[in-house]
Amino acid sequence: MATILFVDDSASVRRMAAGALRHLGHEVVEADGARAALSSAPAKADLVFTDLSLPDMDTVEFITRLRTMPGFRFIPVIMLANPAQASEVQEGMAAGATGFILKPYGPGEIVSVAGRLLRPGGSASAAKAD
Repeated sequence: MATILFVDDSASVRRMAAGALRHLGHEVVEADGARAALSSAPAKADLVFTDLSLPDMDTVEFITRLRTMPGFRFIPVIMLANPAQASEVQEGMAAGATGFILKPYGPGEIVSVAGRLLRPGGSASAAKAD
């Protein structure tokens, strides 16, 4: 199946999402921040989920750095955002993010977005929440 990088400083959020994705057979690499994600990222991934509020690096900088890595140039990057972070979401999209999911969300939404983006011809715009 797919390799997914999941970046969030909340261990419970990572466990919830990673468990749901692993249940479907995906390999999930977890990171508790941007620096850990950049240093432990697999050579290539098929999808990245990242919290918009990372404790150790601005998310726009993280997405920009991620996009310079050969295995991450063109893969979907989905931001996990609070509804009050509209301007940060726009900045993340301008930096190369593919879409976003608004909090609160559950494992079903993570799995649904991953399913849409990982199938051939999947729509990145389907990941955008209203």
